[in-house]
Amino acid sequence: MKTPISDSCVFTIVSKNYLSHARVLMRSVLEHHPDVKRFVLLADRIDGYFDPEREPFDVVEAEALGIKFFDSFSFKYNVVEFNTAVKPFAFRHLFARYGFAKVIYLDPDILLFRPLSDIFDSLDHYSIILTPHTTTPMPDDGLQPKDIDILKVGVFNLGFVAFARGQTADRLLAWWSDRLYDSCLQAPLSGYAVDQIWMSLVPCLTGNFFVLRNPGYNVAYWNLHERTIAKDAEGYRVNSMPLYFFHFSGFMADQTEKISKYQTRHHVEDFPALKGLLEMYRSLLLENGYRESTRWPYYYGRTKRGSPIPQIARTIYWGLGADRSKCGNPFEHFCLGFLKPGNFAAFFTERFLRALLDRTLMGAWEFFRRVKLRR
Repeated sequence: MKTPISDSCVFTIVSKNYLSHARVLMRSVLEHHPDVKRFVLLADRIDGYFDPEREPFDVVEAEALGIKFFDSFSFKYNVVEFNTAVKPFAFRHLFARYGFAKVIYLDPDILLFRPLSDIFDSLDHYSIILTPHTTTPMPDDGLQPKDIDILKVGVFNLGFVAFARGQTADRLLAWWSDRLYDSCLQAPLSGYAVDQIWMSLVPCLTGNFFVLRNPGYNVAYWNLHERTIAKDAEGYRVNSMPLYFFHFSGFMADQTEKISKYQTRHHVEDFPALKGLLEMYRSLLLENGYRESTRWPYYYGRTKRGSPIPQIARTIYWGLGADRSKCGNPFEHFCLGFLKPGNFAAFFTERFLRALLDRTLMGAWEFFRRVKLRR
């Protein structure tokens, strides 16, 4: 007997500045699955900026997940790392607190075009469902992304992942939570790619998984080399099959001529149907408060006194490892808490120095990318 779809939920994770994306996503979920519960895990605090009672979803703040030493956890990660690090904890919370049988996660920059009934049905047979970034090799032509880029960030894209409640899910989520508690970094030189890299191990850890290879799911810039997008009377199609959801990763609402800021391989003019899709998504974002919400501050981006927290501070704090327990609440007294001579030795570890180098190079690359985009 199949689990009623009302015993299932779809959730996403955002900080306040991405609330318009969450609204667009969840309204598309509501359209195609009115009986499915909808949650937004807020990796932030509401802090009076919006009324959760007026949203088309339930809001759960990250602090409610029961993550141990939460102040330390939220301080050591930047906003992207924090949004991804809470993901397995959110799955566990939704299973334990609400008793859902099936839970689907979707990134906030995704839009549904058709029901996900096949995924819900597949969760009757599998504990976890994943989508690969790509199913065919990319051209080795110097453009981005390429095969090695995919290997660096993980073979599965974690903009989508689904779990069915049970012993396998409990075991995988406990393992994943343990790894992300202290190793959810944007640090490619050190082998870290936030939450995503760890899921490459799923085929080694369990046989009860399913890789969803249908080209209509999780369509994004990284697989456009193998997918043709068209539109007919029945809607959008990919490789002549229905489009279920498109992932607008790296899309910039004020630059609809660019598919994604993360790639150099494809151009909008090469995909006539995609141009209309991007313009439609931009309109939806604007209708759902994009201009307003993108200006809202990240609660965990400042100390209790209101000072901005620089990335180097988070890196230093992460590098302390177990010594963090001696520091107190880093949001209250960052300098007095652990910038002491006795702690300096903790900085000069391979773990810290590699992370620091990663941060420096990533910062330089981001600066270069932004300068290039302005041209």
